[in-house]
Amino acid sequence: VGTVGGVVAVHPTVKANRALVGVGGAGELSALIAACGLAQNLAALRALAAEGIQRGHMRLHARNVAIEAGATGDEIQAVADEIADRNAVALEPAQVALAALRAFANGNSAGDSLDRSPSPGDSAPPPSGVATATSSARCDSYPPGSLADGAAVVSKADRAFCDEVLPGVSRTFALSIQALVPELREAICVAYLLCRVVDTVEDDRRMAPEVRRELFDAFDLALANAFAGDGSLGTAFEEQSRAAGLGTNDREKHLCYGAGAVFRTFSALPDVQRRAIEPRVAEMSRGMRDYSERADRESGLRLRDLEDLEKYCYYVAGTVGELLTDLFRISFPVDARSQRELEARSVSFGLGLQLVNILKDVAEDSLRGDCFLPVKEAAQHGIELANLLAASERSKGLALLRALSARARHHLERAEEYTLLWPAASAAEVRLFCSVPLALALATLREVERGDD
Repeated sequence: VGTVGGVVAVHPTVKANRALVGVGGAGELSALIAACGLAQNLAALRALAAEGIQRGHMRLHARNVAIEAGATGDEIQAVADEIADRNAVALEPAQVALAALRAFANGNSAGDSLDRSPSPGDSAPPPSGVATATSSARCDSYPPGSLADGAAVVSKADRAFCDEVLPGVSRTFALSIQALVPELREAICVAYLLCRVVDTVEDDRRMAPEVRRELFDAFDLALANAFAGDGSLGTAFEEQSRAAGLGTNDREKHLCYGAGAVFRTFSALPDVQRRAIEPRVAEMSRGMRDYSERADRESGLRLRDLEDLEKYCYYVAGTVGELLTDLFRISFPVDARSQRELEARSVSFGLGLQLVNILKDVAEDSLRGDCFLPVKEAAQHGIELANLLAASERSKGLALLRALSARARHHLERAEEYTLLWPAASAAEVRLFCSVPLALALATLREVERGDD
């Protein structure tokens, strides 16, 4: 390494850099170069031990894509985080995320941007595999009561915990929820967090079956008592979660180890909102327990066919579509006909989003040892799911994904209809809330359909 003569003495960029670092000679410059190299190597080792080099580069690339989409200032990181978390680092998803972010910032409604109108007479039954599963939790009417009627007083600390933890478990949901009026925002935040808690119990495959069963029992008991106005049993669920080490990442642990705040906040919601939330979350828990026990018996969850896949997605996400509909119509009443048509599409709203998540994460899930693709449909395409990522099976795997994408698109089309059924004049907030995840799902699905890897 030299510091005298040649380009070192005359190149303006080299001269500026030398002045910036203040090196006095060749030995000092050599030490600086070595330090930079060591820092880069240590950073690479950290990436290998943490998120991985490829994912780290992808997040850097996501910032560039966000800038290309037109994001500026704080928008850049917000858009980059959104598309990176969704594994949809491409221009179109970035443009959708940016438009949604600006819509919330400006207070504008994006609901009318969806261009598909429902057919007035279209009230088709829920998709295959879910019709019988939905009947037990119908919430067709609510007892007298107002949104001012709560069972308990929630502490500021408990409410703050719910607000703080939501972005960590779902940035998209935390963004969408800002469109809603405060009383509906709190109810949906709490309902979603309850769903994420029980979803964590089902997802964490490290636990012994008996431990998971005890956690399901503790969740169900805490939910039932909170529904009756007593949120104190949430503390017992927290303690069992800590003892079991529940959660596969820090965000899940933070939610589950503080879940008592969620149960207490739920217990303090108005009676009419608790009656809308409890049966849907309880049904989600029952369904997840069934599939979890099946996975334990069969040494891993394998979904037998498309009907089985959609039934699983119903418990995981279709119940959320029904829950949202029940809560929305408390704050934004609709006529009987609109209510019937909304209910006929509410399951598709959740199923469509969940199917897109499954399709976009198929490679990552497979590397982790999970697969949520249906065995029967895979066999029809001549592929063993255990070999899904093999180079020799690539064309068959892509054909399977495109076939399932068509089913996801069917549900998303019904989700568009669902969104537009809410009156633009009186329920613009609901349209905006639904539009954000729906638009992101449509953009992500388009990437899956067009992809070749």
